[in-house]
Amino acid sequence: MTLIKRYSSFLLLVLVLFSFSIRFLWLDRSPRGLLIDEAHFGYISYSLVETGRDEHGISWPIVFKGFGDQKLPVQAYLLMPFIKFIGLNSVAVRLPSAIAGSLLVVAIYWLLREFKIKEELALFGALIVTLSPWTFILSRFAYEANIALLFFTLAITFLYKITHKKGWLWAIMSALLMALTWYTYIAFRPITLLFSTGFLIFLLATKQIKWQKAMLFVVIFGALVAPLFHSSIATSSIARFNQVGIVADEGLVMAINQNRTFCHDKLPRILCYGLWNKPLYIGKELIQRFATTYSSQFLFTVGDAQLRYQSVEDFGQFYLVLLPLLFLGTIGILFRVEAQSTANNARVFVILGLLIAPISSILAGQPQMVRLTPLLPFLIFSMALGLQVFWQFLPKVSWQKIICGGLVAIFIFSSLPFLVNFYTIHTVKHDGVYQSYLPELFEVLDSYPKQISIYIKPFFSDPIMAYAYYGKIDPDHYQKSVQLGKMEESGFQHAIGLDNFKVSEEPMVNLGCRAVKENKEAYYVTNEEFKRPPIEYLYRVASENGAVYYAYIYDAAGYAIKHPELCLD
Repeated sequence: MTLIKRYSSFLLLVLVLFSFSIRFLWLDRSPRGLLIDEAHFGYISYSLVETGRDEHGISWPIVFKGFGDQKLPVQAYLLMPFIKFIGLNSVAVRLPSAIAGSLLVVAIYWLLREFKIKEELALFGALIVTLSPWTFILSRFAYEANIALLFFTLAITFLYKITHKKGWLWAIMSALLMALTWYTYIAFRPITLLFSTGFLIFLLATKQIKWQKAMLFVVIFGALVAPLFHSSIATSSIARFNQVGIVADEGLVMAINQNRTFCHDKLPRILCYGLWNKPLYIGKELIQRFATTYSSQFLFTVGDAQLRYQSVEDFGQFYLVLLPLLFLGTIGILFRVEAQSTANNARVFVILGLLIAPISSILAGQPQMVRLTPLLPFLIFSMALGLQVFWQFLPKVSWQKIICGGLVAIFIFSSLPFLVNFYTIHTVKHDGVYQSYLPELFEVLDSYPKQISIYIKPFFSDPIMAYAYYGKIDPDHYQKSVQLGKMEESGFQHAIGLDNFKVSEEPMVNLGCRAVKENKEAYYVTNEEFKRPPIEYLYRVASENGAVYYAYIYDAAGYAIKHPELCLD
């Protein structure tokens, strides 16, 4: 028994503890603000803890109405004990995700060992989870996808365990966890359905499981997800796809029509319509998105090109040192280089995962790390297989130890600049996206007398929800007093007023003049600094490094009083 095998449990524990420590470090400071979905989930849980109802006054719903985006229940209910005992703050909101990301270390290790991957390589897979940018960033924020990823990784592990374990427990556990992903993050729904179906068919065809176990999985899974097919809930899921799916892309129709118009000027109509149409355009776009998902730029060098706040500059989802391993693993899977007895099972398992896992992401848009979370276990599996393939060509065990030791050292060294960048540069550089200025802004606004009307220009997402979260507004009061805006075509319905806070697109002058006529005081919050003409602000909120000002507070009524000529009808 090698030294690593002898102390594998201890090493795994060290990885879990270290994983949690870097995810927990400065959880409330890097960044200081919350994404609006994090704040929203936090307030939903706070409302449930205090009243047993969500912010719309609905008791213990299966799906939360939200702003019209239909939030799923697992995240909200999971946060409740943390909100109860820690309070409504960023640590309580993000802590479950940090814990889930740390437990994923064990889940990946368990998955690899189930497929007879060597102990050393399974630990290396756990190390990838511990330090990779993708898994780290997922765990630093309250992403529902990170919780669903843990459920999914355990579910696919248990799905394979039913091939060599007696009894019904693993089939039941796998079905339960697969179903839980449906209640956690919507992107997992087609993935879990297609992957579990495909892998079960393979296991049945190769006579590795009896049909009774497969049927038990199907029945339990079907029964657990059945409530989601109720008309009121299913409609919300369809609405969400219509908001972000490829069929909702208005640019698609415009591009097709434009190309047809130019083409038809010189060529027959039937040819132009045959070359430019929805099926061909969508097919080409999906292939391009699929290829981009596996590009070295997205995975190893650049990361998310569109949502830059999700990728630290000069880092992809994994460190570049892993690129050769992914390449070797893919070669090994496609050409059966791996010599293990479970190689065929692993081959089918990984190929199915690599083909199916990107589906939700490419249907919704360009590759995006959150929607692509179902892909993570299969990529790490491929990298572990890649190292195992490489080992087969090394003549001596001593060479394996040297190569593996050097690889681990390079991997750890690669993580140091990433972690330093994230804590000290990235979260400061993108503090506007992370809304790190909101805690200070609402602290100042809360200090003003309540008789002053405060109008907020919606230059950040859902100001009333932010006010409720940062002000820890009593949920019972919120449910009774909040004012909702009109239902938008997209299906969203935002809160526009609560207490003396109101969301308004009107110019500050109009609001100030109206307040003067009504003999009231009114302040105006915006991201604009009025220089022409120059208007003195009451307060301004700067970025963390003081280089940028994100919000200004003006005395709208006071300005109108000083300039009565602006208020003439």
